[in-house]
Amino acid sequence: MKTLILGASGLAGSAVCKLMIQKRREVLNPSSHELNLLDISAVREYFHSKDIDSVYFLAAKVGGAPANSARPLEFLLQNLQMETNVLETALQKRIPRLIFLASSTIYPEFSPYPHKEEGIFSGELSPSVRPYALAKLVGMEIVKIAVEKYELSWISVIPANLYGTGDNFRIHESHVVASIIRKIWESKVTLTRQIEVLGHPNNGRDFLFSNDLAAALYFLEENYFGNTAVNIGPGKITSVGALVSLLTELMSYRGEIKWNATQVSGTARKVLDNRKLVELGFSSFVELRIGLSEVLRWLEDESKFNFRNIRWA
Repeated sequence: MKTLILGASGLAGSAVCKLMIQKRREVLNPSSHELNLLDISAVREYFHSKDIDSVYFLAAKVGGAPANSARPLEFLLQNLQMETNVLETALQKRIPRLIFLASSTIYPEFSPYPHKEEGIFSGELSPSVRPYALAKLVGMEIVKIAVEKYELSWISVIPANLYGTGDNFRIHESHVVASIIRKIWESKVTLTRQIEVLGHPNNGRDFLFSNDLAAALYFLEENYFGNTAVNIGPGKITSVGALVSLLTELMSYRGEIKWNATQVSGTARKVLDNRKLVELGFSSFVELRIGLSEVLRWLEDESKFNFRNIRWA
């Protein structure tokens, strides 16, 4: 079986690639230089030149809430273009199996939590990430049409807040876990003894380790043939304050934490209802402390090479 992984160099994609190699799956994992998903001709040529059995569509233009707020049109148009190019071409080729990675930003800002799959389209999106979320909703709708009108076994999955080895630590692109790790790391190096964290310490998230996401995606590919989206996450909310406390402990940081609640930080509290996934038979999620410890060990190794092999500079 030949599997195409789009976004293979990213956080989710690198974890999926590693797992597929362990499963002895034949993998196609073109880089963005080898396959520009914004170029419809390149996408069509690639798909038509390969014998593809399944696609993991994990590529996206991503960034935290501040980046989304600063460049909304870029996040909307680039994600829409990638999705229409890839999904239309996969539909033309009648690719039998496709997994589309959506985002928890598609849930309404003030919907009850834990967020259930049935709550999609039930209210207003968070203004700070609305363009990105709208693009993801379009992708999910295309997947739904492929399932209902063309009888293809495609799946949309909605991950919780992702972190892991291979994360993006760039200042203006990183999400909450990578952003805080980067700030603590640099504060220790520069001896500034203070970091600023955006948002309020009571804000909460459901944190998902990238290796767990990869395992869940593989499980769903093998076992799920339904026609509705599936949440993926531990279903456990952790406050950003508790996350900061855990990271300062693991990183032996004793500097001051300055909270900046005036800056964009996304929806206040977000946790996904994972009952559908658990009922299907998947419930293995690593504890946050263990996952973060693995990320920090990996980062320590990468620091020996001045971070030149990861997204840091």
